[in-house]
Parts: sequence; C-alpha cells; structure tokens
Amino acid sequence: YLSGGEPTVELATGSGRGGRNLHLVLSCLDRTLTRKLDSEYCFLSGGTDGEDGTVDVPGGYFDSADVLRLKQSDRDCRSAVLSGLERFDSYSVLSDLGLVMQKLDTYTNVCDLRVLLKSGR
Repeated sequence: YLSGGEPTVELATGSGRGGRNLHLVLSCLDRTLTRKLDSEYCFLSGGTDGEDGTVDVPGGYFDSADVLRLKQSDRDCRSAVLSGLERFDSYSVLSDLGLVMQKLDTYTNVCDLRVLLKSGR
C-alpha cells in the first residue's frame, strides 16, 4: 500500500519532539505490538523534505523483525510507546528503539509518503 500527503495528527498538550510522520509510526507500532500478526511486513512514514515537525529526520519505520525484537526484549516497550504518544514525543521513543530514518537532504517538498509492504504468506 502507498499513500501520499500529510497525515493529520490531533494535538493535545505535550512538550515532546517529533512530527506527524513519527507520531503515525509510533501509533502504528503501538497497535502492532498488541496483535499477533501471521505475516512479514514493514511500515514507513516520512517527509520528502527530510524533516518531520521539530526534528531533522524525515520519519520512522519498523518491520515484523523489529516488532518481534521489541516483544522479546526485557524492556517494557509498550509503556514507552504509550508514554511517547501521550506526550507527543515520538522522536525520543523511536530514536531510542532505533526506528528513525536518517536525515536526507533532498531539497524538495513533494509530499509525505507512507509505505506498507506485507508478504503474501
């Protein structure tokens, strides 16, 4: 699945770092951590201009191997994800988990892009 355009995030109070793409990735990660999925997949959301909100990374990503790693870790990743969503601090959480994209100097601002790939198995 591919989609373009800026995702909408309803802001509340929070003093965290990140933008709408990182928040979307963190929200999808939260939903994925609570489900048993029977196929391989990856999800990415990022801005073509190379930055997202208050940070200079374009967005974030995760795949089924990342989710398995997080579920098997000793850390309480779900609590960190929920806290990040509540505080609108998606960058800090995803960065700590190693799930942010590297900075890209594209010098363009075409649109934000989401990509979801899923195996057919």
